[in-house]
Amino acid sequence: MLELEQLRPDQYQQVAEWEFQARGEGWDWERYEAEMDHPKWTHFGIYAGGEFVGCVSLETISRNTAAYHVVTARRKVKPNELADTMCDIAAYLFNHGFTAVVAHNPIDKRAGARLAIRCGMVEIGRSETTRFFIMTKVRFQKLRT
Repeated sequence: MLELEQLRPDQYQQVAEWEFQARGEGWDWERYEAEMDHPKWTHFGIYAGGEFVGCVSLETISRNTAAYHVVTARRKVKPNELADTMCDIAAYLFNHGFTAVVAHNPIDKRAGARLAIRCGMVEIGRSETTRFFIMTKVRFQKLRT
């Protein structure tokens, strides 16, 4: 079972390494930290057995829509457990006034698309670089009954 805790600033570098393979010189850590601290974001560390294994960031993109951003350590998280956690987050958001959750996955990140589909999200489009997924409150409620 996965657990979530508020992400700490001292974990930002690990998140950047997982997501961007960012390391050392040439990486603008001050800019990255400023982006992570922007008020439109809420970040949670993902823990498996007490070990920090990933991050889920929620971005408020409109008054009633949030976007998921997920990054994990390779081979540290069971896909079904992560999908269950993301669905729990969706339930929380829908119970607190949100009507949609979206995910924008880079084309080359197939695991992100598989996670979106596991969660019941529907692909609503794609560009040359990105696949777009959505889960509406109505669809979520239908899937849960």
